[in-house]
Amino acid sequence: MLFSLRSYSREMTRALPLQLRFKRHIFLSMPTELTRRQRKVVDSLYKELNRRRLFARTVGVTDFGGKSPLTQVKRSMEKCHGALILGLVQGRSRIGSNKTETKKGIPLPDSPSPTPWNQLEAGIAYAMGLPMMIVKEPGISGGVFDIGAAGDQFVHALEVTNSRTWRSDELKSSLDEWRDEVVQHARATRPKSKSTHARKADGRGRKSANSRRM
Repeated sequence: MLFSLRSYSREMTRALPLQLRFKRHIFLSMPTELTRRQRKVVDSLYKELNRRRLFARTVGVTDFGGKSPLTQVKRSMEKCHGALILGLVQGRSRIGSNKTETKKGIPLPDSPSPTPWNQLEAGIAYAMGLPMMIVKEPGISGGVFDIGAAGDQFVHALEVTNSRTWRSDELKSSLDEWRDEVVQHARATRPKSKSTHARKADGRGRKSANSRRM
């Protein structure tokens, strides 16, 4: 049975004022159609992000707009300090092949695939220099989910049969390390406030301009 994240986007939107309590926004790349097990895993992930004072933004769940989806993704990421790429199975090819009709062609007897938006959103996040964490269900491969495809990013395995998978030592430690990178990115890109001297100078300049107008 599939669950649509859009079905409870109203609930998420109602909770948006709470995001003011969160200092760090991150982009969560994931499909909007989930199985029952995947939904439980995603709910557990939200709890882990909340514990780390991170607010997840996802186009079609928390962020909406009248522009093209890619434009909206970029706008959303501009407000974020990290990206979590969550590769969940969306389809399976029971009979297929890779690099068909080439010398390197190989059969693919059972090939699970994620949403193609994982690849697009990961590419945008990488180009923007956002700290990334990549997690996938077993069997998913290709593009950003291949080891080394996104630089030195480690690709973590996710067991959707266990709703407490985010509480494993590996994922807890990785989430903490990634959170620290998110915080560092936020501090490094934070607009610098003007010094007291600069504010006084601006005030004198405005007073002088006003006196010339009189």
